[in-house]
Amino acid sequence: DTTLTTTNSAVSFGSTLDGTNNLTFATGTGAVTVTGAVGSNTALATILVQDTGTVDFDSTVSATSLQQLDRDADTTADGLVTLSGALAIQEGDAILNAGLTADEVFVGIGDATDGALATATVAGGAVLIGNGDGNIEVGLRRTGATDDLSEGTLDLSGATGVTIDVDNILLGTLVGFPGSQG
Repeated sequence: DTTLTTTNSAVSFGSTLDGTNNLTFATGTGAVTVTGAVGSNTALATILVQDTGTVDFDSTVSATSLQQLDRDADTTADGLVTLSGALAIQEGDAILNAGLTADEVFVGIGDATDGALATATVAGGAVLIGNGDGNIEVGLRRTGATDDLSEGTLDLSGATGVTIDVDNILLGTLVGFPGSQG
């Protein structure tokens, strides 16, 4: 596992990132730019945006999961994001410009103390969520055994097509689809 830690300094990767390990970004307010493909030969495990400024993936991303926990972070992916597990945007914003393939999607979820806004937007490309199981949860906070509505948005209105095959869809806010108004 690798944790990239700086004290508010920008970091840039100019080539591909491959391997089966976890990768954590913790750069304070420093931006992270990855110009090469991520997981193109061997998918990464979890990519965690924990404490950082912006994170820009200029190419494709392939991993088990992509998680964002930092309310001040904005993650942008200009290539297709392929996740065998979950896209989990607990806080902050994620913009996926070339599509998303994931087993599950969680936006604006977590425990009752988090209280921050979260948005995941697919601004282009196709969306495929699920393989017959899994969940989509948007804008829900856990409070003991109950779910409370919170602030989270999943916007799929910029996608070129959407296929969803999950067991459960739990929505706290509007989910946009291609051609929808909202």
